[in-house]
Amino acid sequence: MPIQSFVVNEGTSEFERYAVKIAIHAGIHQDEFIKTFPFYHNARNASVLAAMKEELPPFKKRSYLGIGFTSYPYNNYIQFYSTYKSFLLKKGDKVILHFEDKVKMELEFFYANKSVGFLSSNVCAIKDADLAFLSENKLLSWQMVNQEKNTTLHGGFMYHEGNKQYVSEKTGQNMFRKMAQHILTSKNDVFTSQSTLPRYKAGA
Repeated sequence: MPIQSFVVNEGTSEFERYAVKIAIHAGIHQDEFIKTFPFYHNARNASVLAAMKEELPPFKKRSYLGIGFTSYPYNNYIQFYSTYKSFLLKKGDKVILHFEDKVKMELEFFYANKSVGFLSSNVCAIKDADLAFLSENKLLSWQMVNQEKNTTLHGGFMYHEGNKQYVSEKTGQNMFRKMAQHILTSKNDVFTSQSTLPRYKAGA
């Protein structure tokens, strides 16, 4: 699946407001995040999935946790998009990423969440070293934690009917690594080239 980085100017006049983002091309569609899904047959999900039944297929076809990246000159953010009313990604909630050898990356939300259409969205700041780690290691699964209700949902890159981004767990994992690698290298290329451009003061 093609993955492309692109530069977006998110300010009106500030030179430093541009950002590098990732786009995933799936046919005629373009998403800024990779879609992941709950483990429907995982025993640890049994009670929470039963409680959120109407948020899942076949009642709700578009239900997933989306993960993407945005990078600014001095900050990187990993972005999460949730379709689940049971997991709105509020301040204090967490997403825990699990890798091989029992390594995990725990991400807590310190900002208020935002509504983006039918999605709830939030971000966590991460370092270049974190991006490098994500680009080099296989993401096995994630935990989405609702702190207020003390509930957890487990998921990852499982096959899902209708998902046009990837056809297998392995392909999804490889795409995710490629996303992290692509934005890290693009950030270095774009911001290095931008820093060499001449700057002019008003009235000069």
